[in-house]
Amino acid sequence: MFISPSWPPYSLLELVGADLIDGLLAAGHEVIVRPHRDAERLAGESLGELRDRFQGRPNFTLATGRPEGDEFFNGDVLITDWSGSGLSFSYSRERPVLFIDIPRKVLNPEYERFANLPLEVTIRDKIGAVLSPARVAEAPGLIASLHDRREEIALSIRTERERWVFNIGRSAQTGAAAIARLADKSALAGAARLLPNRAAPCG
Repeated sequence: MFISPSWPPYSLLELVGADLIDGLLAAGHEVIVRPHRDAERLAGESLGELRDRFQGRPNFTLATGRPEGDEFFNGDVLITDWSGSGLSFSYSRERPVLFIDIPRKVLNPEYERFANLPLEVTIRDKIGAVLSPARVAEAPGLIASLHDRREEIALSIRTERERWVFNIGRSAQTGAAAIARLADKSALAGAARLLPNRAAPCG
């Protein structure tokens, strides 16, 4: 089980991290927690408390260094809050995400003036499940349900990925072609500037 929270303070680690990890370990899960890269700087005390509480427990890893290999992608279910890691994980692995529904981190307080809600808000129940922090004790059971429905959820993830991600599997070729077209236009424009002005035809 991989836990990948958003940036602190007020990520799921600070708000419900201890209870969540406790419940997952008690249910027999292997738990890898990868805090946000700014966690030591912004929430070092909370991170230290988690380290002191769980570091000696079997099946628990607090991964604070640089990621090694594909550990991020190896879990059956990813747990996060509002981190973009949820989209990265589900779209790349076609596996479900459990979103802990902590309060949103709103950088633009006027976002509700726009007709379209952010993708991060609307897509969560289509690529996994959303769990209230007050019900974090239910996480192990909900994870089991997500695992049982993994084929159904994988189909939903593929549908959403096709809808929102462009040029899947061919982005390199598409990008190269776009750059080539821009280069051709630039070359033509440059050549046109070098041509002498033509005299107006005699009438």
